[in-house]
Amino acid sequence: MIMTLVSAGFFCGMLIAASLSPLSDSGPHANKFDSAGLWITLGGVLALYLVSLVIYLMGIDGMRFIMAVFCGIGLLISLMIGFAIMILIQLSMVELSQLHSVLLLSGALAITNMVWFFMAFRTRPSIQQRV
Repeated sequence: MIMTLVSAGFFCGMLIAASLSPLSDSGPHANKFDSAGLWITLGGVLALYLVSLVIYLMGIDGMRFIMAVFCGIGLLISLMIGFAIMILIQLSMVELSQLHSVLLLSGALAITNMVWFFMAFRTRPSIQQRV
């Protein structure tokens, strides 16, 4: 549960950091800070995380697999953003100092999602193995 909430925090933080960076000027569909589009995006992301978590906490264990799909999508998004930023830096379109917070949050989200997978699907020792 905690890793899911941490992942949600990093994902929302990455969206907010990107809206404060030069990436917000990259196209007509990019979210600007404190715009309606950013709030709608944040609300949608939080809704996906929280609704999934609540259903899982209600005891529906199969929800773990649906959450794994969402987690995988989040992992891909964070890796793609990280690679895109590295390409922009290599092409000298932006400086690292302008996007360091987005890059760090992207990396933190990727690490958090990988840890989530290990925690969600680890094998729990049976009663006989614990004794």
